[in-house]
Amino acid sequence: MKGKSIAARETLKLACGMLIGDALMCAVFALLGAFDYTVVLGALLGTAGSLLNFYLLGVTMQKTMNRESGQKKAVQLSYTLRMLMMIAVCIVGFLLPWFQTFAVIIPYLFATPVILILQAIEKKQSAQ
Repeated sequence: MKGKSIAARETLKLACGMLIGDALMCAVFALLGAFDYTVVLGALLGTAGSLLNFYLLGVTMQKTMNRESGQKKAVQLSYTLRMLMMIAVCIVGFLLPWFQTFAVIIPYLFATPVILILQAIEKKQSAQ
């Protein structure tokens, strides 16, 4: 249970940063004159997919650390399933008219910069 709470806590931190990224992306769409409800829905779908991917990665790592065998297979299976999930989210965003395709895909790019920023903040706080 403790592992899940760690994954959930870290995912919540990531969600805050990604929602800021979503707001900036929506502002760019507005500046380009391409903003409508499909951008917001696309951003939310892409962010949800990205956050679910991150959460499932955290839960998988936490569970496999306590195993004595089969770690590699469990991690590989998790990776494959998470990639299929992300592809499915992108396909849904492409096929359904309620989602702006680029607004679905772009949030997947937010996770790494947000994680790096959060790590820098935590490092700075621990140094003080």
